[in-house]
Amino acid sequence: MAPANTAAPNAPYYTPIQSPPVGTALSPNPPTIFTPLKIRDVTFQNRIWVAPMCMYSASNGHLTDFHLVHLSAFAYRGASLTILEATSVLPNGRITPQDSGLWSDSQIAPIRRIADFLHSQDQKLGIQLAHAGRKASTCAPWLAKRGKTVLATEDVGGWPEDVMGASAIPWSKEGFAMPREMSASDVQDVIDGFRDSAKRAVEAGVDVIEIHGAHGYLISSFLSPISNQRKDKYGGSFENRIRLLVEVIEAVRAVIPSGMPLLVRVSSTEWMEKSEYPVSWDVESTIKLAKLLPALGVDLLDVSSGGNNELQAITPYNDFQVGIAGRIRSELYAAGIKDLLIGAVGMITEAEAAKSIVESGKPAAKADTVEIEDEQGAIAKADIVLIARQIKKYGETYSESKFCIDLCTSSHDSRMVHSKSVLQICPATIQALHVPPFTTQKSSAKHKYDILTTNSAPKSKLQTPLQLRPVFSPQVSYSWPWVDTPFRLSRLSARRCSVPQLEWNP
Repeated sequence: MAPANTAAPNAPYYTPIQSPPVGTALSPNPPTIFTPLKIRDVTFQNRIWVAPMCMYSASNGHLTDFHLVHLSAFAYRGASLTILEATSVLPNGRITPQDSGLWSDSQIAPIRRIADFLHSQDQKLGIQLAHAGRKASTCAPWLAKRGKTVLATEDVGGWPEDVMGASAIPWSKEGFAMPREMSASDVQDVIDGFRDSAKRAVEAGVDVIEIHGAHGYLISSFLSPISNQRKDKYGGSFENRIRLLVEVIEAVRAVIPSGMPLLVRVSSTEWMEKSEYPVSWDVESTIKLAKLLPALGVDLLDVSSGGNNELQAITPYNDFQVGIAGRIRSELYAAGIKDLLIGAVGMITEAEAAKSIVESGKPAAKADTVEIEDEQGAIAKADIVLIARQIKKYGETYSESKFCIDLCTSSHDSRMVHSKSVLQICPATIQALHVPPFTTQKSSAKHKYDILTTNSAPKSKLQTPLQLRPVFSPQVSYSWPWVDTPFRLSRLSARRCSVPQLEWNP
């Protein structure tokens, strides 16, 4: 480990080196979720990624200081990759006028600032390249009326006359523009847009690229026989409907470094199986597509669902897409395809669930069940867990650190409970963290915490909670260790929050 005052390499300003990076397990035998994963030339210190989240705060497609602060904050929360929000490859491909874009060289520099900062903290940045298709030119969600999307007209920066899709079928008759069916020239413009945006992303310094093929946006609408009723080579058969995605993948893979991971997000099902339509995009279609992706140079399939039809029969609940990811992963293994990783995403809110999703990563040989057990009896449904709102919500202040401290409870029934300004940590957590049973009411010089309630009994006999209150900034919560697996914390300088060399290392 480098000395505390070692400067981060290649940073244009002084910042302490983060070595090993935040989120690195210090335990010699961590659970799978805290084991490293190498994809091509990029090594991730754990299996937790920050999923893309639209912020609706860009200026003509250019990221602002808001995005710098928003995304940089994740550098201290333990995830091994932060993926930038859906970034349009063409001006008319934004969901809203305030969405991110990468169709112009002028949009490179703002992304470069974010990449440079994350790299100075030994963290990684990905980007999701997208085109909204028939769901473009809408207003930000908080401008919705009674939950209904509002069309963005020209007077608010929209382009309702330039919305295009696989076919001239609107997503809904209310709140969405009537799209024009894309011409062959339009299709080629989109492919070129993905290619050129990928080149700009590389120049901006991103480490990973994801192609957005989900949620009813352009590529997703081409995949579905409900929204794609074209009569040319991009419509009709399964092979024709996936053609746009295949050509986009080929164009992107050809211009990015061979060592850069390439991801694809898809809606694994439209949730239209019970509708009046005889055929829709379903899990079987996704499995068929997944088997083709490794040969195209795709490294990971990000398994989401829905978003392509307002009549979708979907009832979201915690981890509701994880079983689908597990089924796809199992089918791939059963077919002898082990070089396409699977990412699970969507309402993953419980720590123990996140841990079990990737534990320990080897599906059974048979693929006749959604929940697949490995030889150790653990359910293994994905290789990566992508978390969005939960990792943004918890970690903002120390009182909302429950998700972080609760992630690896394992057999412990450990929970962090917020009571006014106090963190209550149960004895099992104390044992897992190797925190000594303090008997003093004075601040601990090492951990910088006031000890409000203590118990000096041996660890095996601890019965009452140990209450800790941060002495300094609530931002200390960005670096709380995740139970059962003490991991590398951020080396924070005194000028930030007066906690130099904050580490838990049993």
